[in-house]
Amino acid sequence: MRTVVIIVALLALVATASFAADSYVSAWGAEGTTNQVTSSWYGNTGLIVTPSAFTPPASGASLAVHWVDRESDPTWLASINFGVTSELELGGAWLQVPNADAQAVINGKYRLSVGKWLGEPNLPDLAVGCFDISNQINRSLYLVLSKGFRVDPTKADSPRINIHAGWATNDTGTGAMDGLFGGIEFNALQFGLIQAEWDGDAFNADLRYNLAKAISLDVGVLNGDLGAGATYRSQF
Repeated sequence: MRTVVIIVALLALVATASFAADSYVSAWGAEGTTNQVTSSWYGNTGLIVTPSAFTPPASGASLAVHWVDRESDPTWLASINFGVTSELELGGAWLQVPNADAQAVINGKYRLSVGKWLGEPNLPDLAVGCFDISNQINRSLYLVLSKGFRVDPTKADSPRINIHAGWATNDTGTGAMDGLFGGIEFNALQFGLIQAEWDGDAFNADLRYNLAKAISLDVGVLNGDLGAGATYRSQF
């Protein structure tokens, strides 16, 4: 019930903002399109938990910190993501809960330029990767497809949407990042992005707002718990 309430609240915020003054919200204008490559709360390019097939540009980096209001153990997450090349990324997260040792999650992903190889640039992006390589939480291998498009490709101010879908298998066969996962993200505010996903175990949602080109704030729900954070991006 708590998850539903928070997701509904996020959607209501977007709907309200869409009818606000033009000085705050564009009507899906190109000038209001925020960056579509974002880092997850765990340090891979993606949504909240799940990865996308997108990767940061070469030498592009992001740093983020999030707090999750878990009922039993409020958790801090600090994450980093780095584009080794335009196809290869490395990243990870540091997790801290009260009265427990910190855990380090290491991630890696490689984007396969299938469309380029086949001469079909409109094909979805495809990537393979590993979440939690060091198996501190629950190591997972995955394959993911991502496709971005405008609802009306003939209009530069048409809504931009990204759709992601993938399959993962983890070491325990339970929890997030095991089986089918996927998500959707779209520009809803002049400088904002709303994201929703199924991580293989739970529904999560997030609203990101860009204070500046390199800095964003976000609030969302992770596995039924409210969370918030901030991200700094370099060269994204």
